[in-house]
Amino acid sequence: MKAILKDDIIINITLSDKGIEIGDIPKGIGLERLRFNGQQIVDLATLNQMYVFEPVPNFYELHILPIGQLVQMTYSNRHNLITSDGAIRIQSPEEIQIENIESQKQLIKNQVRKQIERKTGDYADQLANAYKLIFALIVYTRTRNSTLGSFFDKLIPFVADTYPLNKVHDILLQAVKDIREDMIDYYNRIDRLGE
Repeated sequence: MKAILKDDIIINITLSDKGIEIGDIPKGIGLERLRFNGQQIVDLATLNQMYVFEPVPNFYELHILPIGQLVQMTYSNRHNLITSDGAIRIQSPEEIQIENIESQKQLIKNQVRKQIERKTGDYADQLANAYKLIFALIVYTRTRNSTLGSFFDKLIPFVADTYPLNKVHDILLQAVKDIREDMIDYYNRIDRLGE
């Protein structure tokens, strides 16, 4: 059987004269798991080390020829590859657990955002409502309008339940610190434009 190769990677099987004879493909195994070392087909799932090449960030090619960096790993570890300080390696169990927790948090955030969007409109609608609330607060601060005061009295328990301080304290504090640093940098860069 002939194949088109990219280094040791079997790109596809071909009848073309340009193909290289690789022998018989093992049954029930996809080409993505097979490599050709010039003499025989090798199943990556049978190895406990292989060469890993990162042609673009966060995309890894697995090789049996010395292309890239030799990594102690199994084929099932391929989804846990990372580049750290210029070296390609397998994530530790702790790193995998942290990544899984972060993925689960992001999934929950996305679900909640969709639920909120269904109930309150898209981001632009939500932003418009936030502006309305800010303007109402400004008016109340300046006028002490009793109708607005009653509205805020009704609103306060919902806000306190929705954003309990013990849950959002650190997040909001860090957000303000980060924004402050970014804005200081922004104003400094704008000021330098006029120099």
